[in-house]
Amino acid sequence: MFGLIRLSFWAALVLLVIPFGQHNDTANIDLASPMEAVSAVRLAVSDIAGICEREPELCAESRKLMATLGQRAREGVRIAYEALDDRFGDAEDPTTTGSVSK
Repeated sequence: MFGLIRLSFWAALVLLVIPFGQHNDTANIDLASPMEAVSAVRLAVSDIAGICEREPELCAESRKLMATLGQRAREGVRIAYEALDDRFGDAEDPTTTGSVSK
């Protein structure tokens, strides 16, 4: 979840820093400066970070959810690995190498 927040933050920051030409439809809108955006994001992140203090059950359930998702992801990767190994793996015995003798 924090990865998505970081990605959103950096994407928003890049969009604020890139200079765009002024069009007639945005000329009358009060736009936020990059510093105001950074301040707003900082406040949002601090609010999200404090949610575990306000809602401990939510954090406990979120931990369970993340553990379940991690376990299912590992199982999915294992199944995919076995399927790829069955499809593309060597049917022969693995190649063994020896040392150079004198």
